[in-house]
Amino acid sequence: MPIHTEHFTLGTATATKVCAADNQPQTIWVHNEEHAQSDKVFIGDSTVSTTTGLHIHSDETLRIDLDPGTDLWAISDTVGSLLQVMCIKQD
Repeated sequence: MPIHTEHFTLGTATATKVCAADNQPQTIWVHNEEHAQSDKVFIGDSTVSTTTGLHIHSDETLRIDLDPGTDLWAISDTVGSLLQVMCIKQD
């Protein structure tokens, strides 16, 4: 069961791919490392924006199960927001 971890610094103009699709299901843990209550991070597909994405609150950790072939993307309303991601591939 391969595990991949990475930290991302998000921007406001373009979404960042935070977990690439795989041919097997994946369990993803995302953590919004921002401690400033004014920074907002959003996750979704490649078209995610600050108006369409799922908001992850400051200092919150979420578990997401991705189907095969599904990417996960993130964007922020503040340049420099930090997001930690752990992808666990199900073999």
